[in-house]
Amino acid sequence: MPPSKRDYYEVLGVAKGSSVEDIKKSYRKLALQFHPDRNKAKDAEDRFKEITEAYAVLSDAEKRRQYDDYGHDGFGSRYTEEEIFRGFDPSDLSDLFGQSGGGGENWFESLFGSTATTSRRGRRFGGSFEGERGRDLRFRVEIGLDEVARGGEVSIRVPRHSTCPTCSGSGLARGRRGARCPTCKGVGQVRSESNVAVKIPPGVEEGQILRVAGKGEPGLDGPEASGDLLIEVSIRPHPLFERSGSNLVHEVIIPMIDAALGCAVQVPTLSKPVELQVPEGTQPTTLLRLRGKGLPRLGQRTTGDLLVRIQVRVPESLTAAQRSLLEQFRASGTSRPSTNR
Repeated sequence: MPPSKRDYYEVLGVAKGSSVEDIKKSYRKLALQFHPDRNKAKDAEDRFKEITEAYAVLSDAEKRRQYDDYGHDGFGSRYTEEEIFRGFDPSDLSDLFGQSGGGGENWFESLFGSTATTSRRGRRFGGSFEGERGRDLRFRVEIGLDEVARGGEVSIRVPRHSTCPTCSGSGLARGRRGARCPTCKGVGQVRSESNVAVKIPPGVEEGQILRVAGKGEPGLDGPEASGDLLIEVSIRPHPLFERSGSNLVHEVIIPMIDAALGCAVQVPTLSKPVELQVPEGTQPTTLLRLRGKGLPRLGQRTTGDLLVRIQVRVPESLTAAQRSLLEQFRASGTSRPSTNR
């Protein structure tokens, strides 16, 4: 691959909202231009690899969605090269180059290596399939801070492919030599849905990937070759708390006189409210700490803190008596403006 990867839409010269047909049309044009068997320029092979990688992502609905969601760098940190090309079938483009011109899987494997051609369907050799690992499936789950605090389990409805019950994965019709299975149309697998339980560890982070082994697409060598289920965690905003690592931040607004004289306030936590003493002379935006009232630290037995940010409310209108008292206070000389140096 080229040393510095460019945006896939830029590589193919298409707009972000382009249709799959437009993307394929652009890829075919560029592939013909830069195929190493047709273009002997020094950078032709790198360019061909670059546009093929872009096409492998943008022609796959799920990969394209994640690419659009996470951006170029975010997507690259989640997918290996093998995962990018998993499910990409180079034989679909054999009409573009022709077998004599390096078409089909042979030219693809010579450039990218055989591991990159792993397909959900596998490849048929005679009456059987070549064994391959199943494709990983990626989903997103949204949870609240309460679930982050205590952990737990969520159930996800996962659409996946499983071994065809009619032909037991052979893809062949029983009793009809050479005929395709009428249920799976020769693929050997059928689409189904099942509920998968996903454990949420206490302290899970935003964007963390949880892996459920063996719950992805089935492999062609049996259950042990199945791919994994990858769950990205998204955490809902909370109406009372902001998260800062294992700490929580909550804002409390108190009257000006309470900030000056000190007071006690009730502060919510993820379990039950607690009382917090605000010392006299507390300044606006001061952070007061309630130890152990935050979130559990992932993989540890310790807990973060609840940071209470104090905001001071200044009265917008005063009675005559209140104004008189404040003017006396100012006249006492204890409330003169100060300048930060």
